[in-house]
Amino acid sequence: HLKILKTNLDQSENIKVAIPVLGKIVFIATNEILYMKGEGAYTNIFKIDGSQLLVSRNLKSFEDLFEAVPSMIRIHRSYIANTKHIIAIGKTDGGFVEFSDNNQIPVSQEKINEILETVKLMKR
Repeated sequence: HLKILKTNLDQSENIKVAIPVLGKIVFIATNEILYMKGEGAYTNIFKIDGSQLLVSRNLKSFEDLFEAVPSMIRIHRSYIANTKHIIAIGKTDGGFVEFSDNNQIPVSQEKINEILETVKLMKR
């Protein structure tokens, strides 16, 4: 049963989402997303291949969309991060997370424990 559960979790962690971009709908797997930055009514999606997508949806709409994806966490009022791509957490300058592409984004203090718990759960 544990093997089936792990398989189901792995599959739920890599769902594809349909995102409207410049008059077309782009399909992105969640494991391709490093993080998302909310900028008012827009969200900038930063992908693991270095590309970015600017979407005319606010960050809250993505937070609702990723509610069932444990690795996609709102870590700051302006950011959603994919915890699978976080390689470090820093506690200086108010707190930040670092990604596999060496970019750093701020993290709110109350979210650090949630990130650590998610990462720990994923390693089991």
